[in-house]
Amino acid sequence: MAESIQEIFKRKSVPVRFERTMGLLGATTLGIGALMGAGIYVLIGLAAEKAGPAVWLSYLICGLLSLLSVYVFGELSRKVPIAGGGYAFAYNALGSFWGYITGWLLALGSIFACAMYAMGFGYYFGSLLPFPLPEAVLKGLGLFIIAILTLLNCRGTKGGDRIQKILTWGNLLVLMILIVLAAGKADIENVKPMFPKGLTGIGGAIAIIYVSFFGYQLIANTAEEIINPEKTVPRAMLLAMIISLVFYVALAVTSVLVVPWKNLAQSNAPLVDVALKGLGRWGWLLIAFGGVLASAAALNSTLLAQARQIFAMGKDGFLPTLLGRIHAVGQAIEELEKSFGDLTFIVKSANFCFLSSLLPASFALRKLYKSSEATELSGRWRRYIPEAACFANLILLLTLDWVSIVFGLQLMGCGFLIYFFYSRKREVRSRTGMSLVLSEERKSMHLSKFRILVPIANPQTQPALFAISESLLSRQSGELVVLNVVRATEQADFYSALSHAEDSVQLLDGSTQLPISNQITIKPVVRVSRSLPQGIVHAAEEENCQLIVMGFAGEDASASSHLV
Repeated sequence: MAESIQEIFKRKSVPVRFERTMGLLGATTLGIGALMGAGIYVLIGLAAEKAGPAVWLSYLICGLLSLLSVYVFGELSRKVPIAGGGYAFAYNALGSFWGYITGWLLALGSIFACAMYAMGFGYYFGSLLPFPLPEAVLKGLGLFIIAILTLLNCRGTKGGDRIQKILTWGNLLVLMILIVLAAGKADIENVKPMFPKGLTGIGGAIAIIYVSFFGYQLIANTAEEIINPEKTVPRAMLLAMIISLVFYVALAVTSVLVVPWKNLAQSNAPLVDVALKGLGRWGWLLIAFGGVLASAAALNSTLLAQARQIFAMGKDGFLPTLLGRIHAVGQAIEELEKSFGDLTFIVKSANFCFLSSLLPASFALRKLYKSSEATELSGRWRRYIPEAACFANLILLLTLDWVSIVFGLQLMGCGFLIYFFYSRKREVRSRTGMSLVLSEERKSMHLSKFRILVPIANPQTQPALFAISESLLSRQSGELVVLNVVRATEQADFYSALSHAEDSVQLLDGSTQLPISNQITIKPVVRVSRSLPQGIVHAAEEENCQLIVMGFAGEDASASSHLV
């Protein structure tokens, strides 16, 4: 049974709110899940190829430098405890342009990271089988796990949170067993010489492994679902980073002591080789299972958190309305894009996007510090953290090769074009108003239809306006967009203004009852706007209308709430 206009209005006029169900353990688990994923299971072999036995030093240096950014995000989360992470911080502190660019880079970085996690899942799942699988099948397994986790996350954080805890802490247990038992097979000769590639090799390894240290940021993306986010989010990010850093260094040291670094560099599943050498056949099964858990946990964390950022960007108008409404919006992109390409190139592309997105966050914190009282900072050294974090991230960016940097700049350039030619206008419209379409959603979009916008406020003029519009559409099928604009003051929230829009809904309901040709469809729209003229223009732009037909409100019409 079709919904009435009143029922559709009641359903759509309720703002989307997230339930705060995640505590410190859940938030920390989310971060560790993203941090302790394919970064150690897959990338340690690529990193060992660059740094040799000194790969453990690359992990240590990269982790310590990343702690500066953890502090920056912790402070921003304390001051701006809203969903969206780095995007929300940059948008609120630096404005539209930098907010969009930060969100664009984070979204791209997450896409590349998910590709890495999906490939890691396929490789380690394949290593559990007694027979080899073709490369295409392994990548197909990555797409399969993306689809499964997407379905779980569509149920909200409760569905994803339970599976996340099992995957994450099960993975840490596996890694702890490997470290303890494999240490007995350590051979000091495997780390001689310590720096076969020189000190530059350490930088080359950092360029690959940095993506392993970015998971803490995903905690900030889900701030609106975390209990007491001002305290919980910073603590969870710090705990997740410290725990992961300890495991990374311990695993790197154990790996190069047990297996020669050249053998690690040649393996698609390097920790399986460590387990075989250190624990025997059962160790191989254990670590292969751990690799599956870790890749799935990292993928689940990224999908869960990235959906919140995309939701925030959609709500602010930077993305199409559909993306702003879908809970798990980033998943469809991964299913089409992921698991194709060279792993090293994918990882470095993710690193460029993530590191570049951190630079606006440092400037955002610096601006917040300047706008607040100096007495709020307990130590003078804290004032220089934003600059130190920015400098550290620039150093990490310079570890990338020029091909990765040029490719990253091209991606950034695409973001600039999308912003100036598409997103900027949408964001302006979202700041000045919001529209609700009071009709059932259509499965297909008929963008080729001729559309006429008819703003209404006076019931006496509606028949004449409809007659004029029908004559203009008589030679072709088209759509009549019937609009009523509700004015919102500068202080009022859009959803609060909609709570007083009963008269608008009744007016639009009456308009749909007027006789009209069967070839013409009627689309009722109510828009709340700071400015009545802007409300009409912006509604016409959003609905792709080619013509506006207007009448006269009359002396008795209420100009404060409607415009004809």
